[in-house]
Amino acid sequence: MRKRLSYLLVVAVFVSMLSLSGCGGGGGTTKSEANPYEGKWVAVVAEAMGVQLPIEECFEGDLSFELNSGGKVVFHADEETGNGKWAVADNKLTITIQGEEMVADVGENTFTFDDLMDMGLKVIFGKEGTDATNPENYLTEDELALIGDWHSETVEELLGDGPQTTMDGVDNINDALRLTFAKDYTVKVVYKGQEMGTFKWSLVYGLCNVESENPSVYVATNEDGSLNVDYSDDEDFLTFKCVKDDAK
Repeated sequence: MRKRLSYLLVVAVFVSMLSLSGCGGGGGTTKSEANPYEGKWVAVVAEAMGVQLPIEECFEGDLSFELNSGGKVVFHADEETGNGKWAVADNKLTITIQGEEMVADVGENTFTFDDLMDMGLKVIFGKEGTDATNPENYLTEDELALIGDWHSETVEELLGDGPQTTMDGVDNINDALRLTFAKDYTVKVVYKGQEMGTFKWSLVYGLCNVESENPSVYVATNEDGSLNVDYSDDEDFLTFKCVKDDAK
């Protein structure tokens, strides 16, 4: 994905000295009026095949653009820069770089490209300095369902006798494993009362990937709202059923 985007931007540098014109930035304003579209716009979230992804998983480094007066735009991808023109009409933003057009829907401090550079990737940009650049505002319903505190309800050993409600090392099975999922895509893992660390997480088709190696944590969501959590470290390999602390 990024290879094509970067290539187009490199090519665009060579035409950056061309005289570019456009109606973008006009919008009926006068010189004394601020244009609401001018300024820096930053990529916040991306979506591919219906799955929302953190922007850093799709692109390396910064992905942003600056809309300037006179219909001029500067596009940034990591350390590469390209120049072009922009225009807004009928709630659509059109950016043109080296003959390539990108069209976005205009929202409240957002621009949404449904297919950025024909990469099959939906990308939302938020205006710098506004709350639209906060990734927490774009959490999906499934992601929001994970947010909060979870505790183990049963535990099952590998090649064991099935789910158990007791476990060596804890007085209460609820304290065997506790997970706290936060909106900033981090999860705190507490095993048998010991905090094991705080790790990044992402959710794809009901499977939650936790970026940890030791312990290793794999999470799957169940239709009843519970979680199946495979937990392993140097000594244990266990499967927990976890429920939310506030579950009724």
